[in-house]
Amino acid sequence: MKAAGENISLALKSQHLPPDTLLKSIPVADVNSIGFKTFAYFNKTSQNQPEGFDLKSIPFPFYLDDMKSQFVRVQLFLDTSKMSVDDSSYLVLLTELWLQSPLKHPDTGEVETLQELIAKRSAVLVSLKNNLGYDGSKFSPGTYSHLLMFNVEATIEKYSEAIHILRDTLFNVDFTEERVRTVISQLLNGIPGDKLSAATVVKTLADNMYFNDKNNIHFSSFLRQQKFLNASLQSLKDDPTKLIRKLSAIREALVTPANCMAFVSVELSRLQLVVGKDGAEVWKNFFPETSPSINLLRRDVSKEIEIIPEYFNRNKFPNLRHAIIGLPGKKFENIIILS
Repeated sequence: MKAAGENISLALKSQHLPPDTLLKSIPVADVNSIGFKTFAYFNKTSQNQPEGFDLKSIPFPFYLDDMKSQFVRVQLFLDTSKMSVDDSSYLVLLTELWLQSPLKHPDTGEVETLQELIAKRSAVLVSLKNNLGYDGSKFSPGTYSHLLMFNVEATIEKYSEAIHILRDTLFNVDFTEERVRTVISQLLNGIPGDKLSAATVVKTLADNMYFNDKNNIHFSSFLRQQKFLNASLQSLKDDPTKLIRKLSAIREALVTPANCMAFVSVELSRLQLVVGKDGAEVWKNFFPETSPSINLLRRDVSKEIEIIPEYFNRNKFPNLRHAIIGLPGKKFENIIILS
């Protein structure tokens, strides 16, 4: 160690630093030359409203970014904070199942199979995904875990088609016994792998210590979902219609104007050339006129969904503040102290 220290000391002394004249001769970049991306932000209460996009005609909270882009990006949020404790346990299954199920159009009775939907979505959209919270995963919701999020991206030329696909996905999803069983099995098959991951286990247990038992982080934990999903699988065997009715009822309760808000990023001037009319037109009748609270929301343009930061869900008086976690097995044989 002593010899190593001497070598480091000699190496440092042998360095020849550049003179100040050399450093001062190097030009410093002008921050004004940086090409920052600019955009204009609008909502229903903005003093200046966007041209060609009538925000106040949309009967739910809506936010618009006008920026230069060849794409339209839509983030639609459904508020789950008012769900009952019993229903909250279904959110992991519902989220995973939603985009993996066929559609059934109520007017015609026509069914679009999952294979047909995948082909249709691939032809129109750049991406379509959903998750609990921002950038969450199956058993670990992301930030703002009370929001069930749908993300859609498409080229501006496919703007109207993309919104129609999103609307069909929200309203016409058809939960079938075969798809429910498949998705439950997929979720259960992923849990053993999570239990072998030191990072996943520690994060899950830390979340259970830090957060209370009234939020989606608590309900989505694989520690609880394994028991819930096994019970759901048994329920599906005993009476398939019962579980399917439950999932459909939760979907119906969530997809209402009072629970919804949307963020859209698009270049308005380019959009007007494409749609040739008000860009908000496709959103005006996004919800049926029979939807709960729709008339009230048309009148109250200041109505917003409450955004709940995760620390609001912390357990202020936890029974357990420290833990020693042992992870046996071939992959991990260690002990982690969690405090």
